[in-house]
Amino acid sequence: MAYNNKVQITTFGRWGDKTPDKYFHGLLNNICIWNRELSDAEITAYYNNDPSGNEAGLVGYWKFNEGTGNVADNSAATGGFAGAIYGASWMNISTQPDTDGDGVADESDYWPEDASKAYNTVYPSGNNFYFHLNEDLWPNFGDYDFNDVILKTKVHQYKNAQNELVGGRVISNVYWIGGGIPRGAGIEWLKSNGTATQLTYLPENAVTFSEPPNVQVDLEVKNAVKLFDNNLIESQNESVDFEFAWDNTVGGNHLWIQSYIYRERNHEIHAYGSPPTNAANMALFGTGDDASAVSWSWTPGTTFPVPSAFYKSGTNLPWGLEVVAPEFWIPNEKTEILLAYPQFRAWAESGGTVNPAWYNNPDGNYAHLP
Repeated sequence: MAYNNKVQITTFGRWGDKTPDKYFHGLLNNICIWNRELSDAEITAYYNNDPSGNEAGLVGYWKFNEGTGNVADNSAATGGFAGAIYGASWMNISTQPDTDGDGVADESDYWPEDASKAYNTVYPSGNNFYFHLNEDLWPNFGDYDFNDVILKTKVHQYKNAQNELVGGRVISNVYWIGGGIPRGAGIEWLKSNGTATQLTYLPENAVTFSEPPNVQVDLEVKNAVKLFDNNLIESQNESVDFEFAWDNTVGGNHLWIQSYIYRERNHEIHAYGSPPTNAANMALFGTGDDASAVSWSWTPGTTFPVPSAFYKSGTNLPWGLEVVAPEFWIPNEKTEILLAYPQFRAWAESGGTVNPAWYNNPDGNYAHLP
């Protein structure tokens, strides 16, 4: 790692914002910080043999040989700061069994007998879920009650011993169905820049899927599946549970999935800012109450920003939403979400800067739990 003399605190093993689901799942050992660029020969040498600590430019060197306590000494001859250890535990890898030989001790390996994967991270973490809320009368507002289709989802991401993303699992429950228009649901996989502010379309078969009941590969959309195809109205409280394999050489280490519903297959409703799939009818955009963009390209390799100009009205009111919460109060039938959640309008019209936790503040007179 290169040295930045403006940094006051350096953290290993998590993002700087302390987000619980952004912690590194794996082992750390022999971390070095240099204040100069290493040559290719030096990189190879230090990959195969640990530094002595006396090397020129080595300003941080944590061997993690202490074995106990909450301090990791800095072994660089230049001195520097010891490391404070929070929330991690010590492991002697030389004495731990490693059944599949992937370099991850069985104790830390989620799949101790499968060398192709080692770590499993669940999003969102803890007792939270993704709630995908959809209003199916797009491009018109209609009753705007956001109780037409609500999916409740957890996403698992699998990484191998090198901490490379190799696949995952999706568990999605039909949390609520309002009305009786036949509908299906879909999920599309895209490459992310890590913060999901930039997404990239992947070539065909960058993601492959298991296909248990109620899950089918979408033959019209690359790297996508159909859930409960046109049968959601009969599937409340049912779940799908399936795995996917991820081509890390193409998709890298960060993925993003978008969930959507459809009436006829080409009449799709996505979350605000998410683009339609290539199966959607673009002629519907900009009609009714919609103020979305009216053209788009789905060429693999194309990168686009999120949010993009889709599934919104002229005042930024959306037809699809994703919230992360332990539970979600459902707007009563034909009760606008603006009444069920009094903070919603200001949040939407501000572009998300006002009332970011609007979904935690329902009005019990206009909303209910399932």
